[in-house]
Amino acid sequence: MLLYFALCAIVFAACEGDNNDTKSQFSVTFGSIECATTDTTATITTSRPVVMVNDTNYIVSDSDLYLVYKEAGRGEEQYLTEVESEGDTLCFTLTELKPETEYTATLWHNAGMRGMFQCNMFTFSTLTVKIDVIDEMDYKT
Repeated sequence: MLLYFALCAIVFAACEGDNNDTKSQFSVTFGSIECATTDTTATITTSRPVVMVNDTNYIVSDSDLYLVYKEAGRGEEQYLTEVESEGDTLCFTLTELKPETEYTATLWHNAGMRGMFQCNMFTFSTLTVKIDVIDEMDYKT
């Protein structure tokens, strides 16, 4: 019986060592982010994140990406999962924003069992509302 337990301990230790040796190296790298705003919209453009597993690049699916945004310092987070993509360029369009308001946003990649990965949080502000003033002109008749 003692020999059986010793054998199980040796097998368990050997298997545990194998798991540590075969653990994959995983990394996610996000590209630079550009943001263009109007008074009520923001268009956020970035490149598709690069995912590396054991020195091999993998393509990130659009369905694994989303953007989280909210008014800076307050408000509830909003989630945007709709992304337009053309090759490696991704575009998120936020609508119904408040004029002259600062927002914070974070791009996320859902890597399934490996976890959630994010880029650095960034801020942007919507533009002021422009009101065109037409000068009254005196008409002589």
